[in-house]
Amino acid sequence: MSIESKFDAKATPAQEMRAVFGKRLGEIIENVIGDSRIKDLFEQAGKHPEEYEGKPTGLVAMDLGVISADTKTALLVAQAAERTLTLAEKAETLSEQMQERREKKEKVPPDDYVRYDDDVFKYVGSERDPQILQQAQGFWMAAQMLYNNEHEAVNGVINNPAYVANAMSQGVDSAQGFKRAAMDLFGKAGGILAQEGHKEAAEKLETLSKSLAKKVQGDGPSPSKVMTNLAWDFGRGGQDLFIVLSDERYLERQPIEDVFDRLAKLTAPGGPQESKPAAKGQKAPASKR
Repeated sequence: MSIESKFDAKATPAQEMRAVFGKRLGEIIENVIGDSRIKDLFEQAGKHPEEYEGKPTGLVAMDLGVISADTKTALLVAQAAERTLTLAEKAETLSEQMQERREKKEKVPPDDYVRYDDDVFKYVGSERDPQILQQAQGFWMAAQMLYNNEHEAVNGVINNPAYVANAMSQGVDSAQGFKRAAMDLFGKAGGILAQEGHKEAAEKLETLSKSLAKKVQGDGPSPSKVMTNLAWDFGRGGQDLFIVLSDERYLERQPIEDVFDRLAKLTAPGGPQESKPAAKGQKAPASKR
């Protein structure tokens, strides 16, 4: 089945690929591989089928012989790349609009906000996954944390301008490293798909990677550095609250700080196996976010 048969003939190869990998894995498999069994299975059940409870969709697809292990990895890497890119673009837009939104008291709707402990991230960094997939999904989750921060940097100031622990915007440049990571991941996913015989999808992913290379503006901090910065900012907020309120509970370490550290490792150059721990931030209470 040709990928082109699934999309508007006027769409560019880059647009087609972004549309494909913005979907759920079952739909991605149907579009790229031409096998709808996974999508149909999930749609018939209306949820994750009970017989596969606790098993990721990719492993279900492998069990049914729909895709190989390497193809699964490639599709999930490209999916993570698209999610990373989309969130980076949205975070960048919020950074650009920051001052105007604050002045107009125009809060950001909650639609794209996903908490760090949401179930959608439960497989991120799984040690049973190949390193490239661990890192790719780390980029996705880290991009979500950046978006959340920019969201909070708008709404927090609007809700309570005097609150000393409001999130600080990481700035427009903070999205550039994520865009570059997505560009690289699309290229790597295409390389794997080419080895697996999916030539058309591989070529379009390569085209997408090259088109993104022309659009990424400036270097900006790496995603790993952004996570370290977010950890430091969170700690700074707790320290400021401690100074103002003289309450040592605000110096206690919170779960989200461990998340920032873990994501800094997953997204570090060289990948999770070669990275160094992120710098530890000061302590702060969960209630400040």
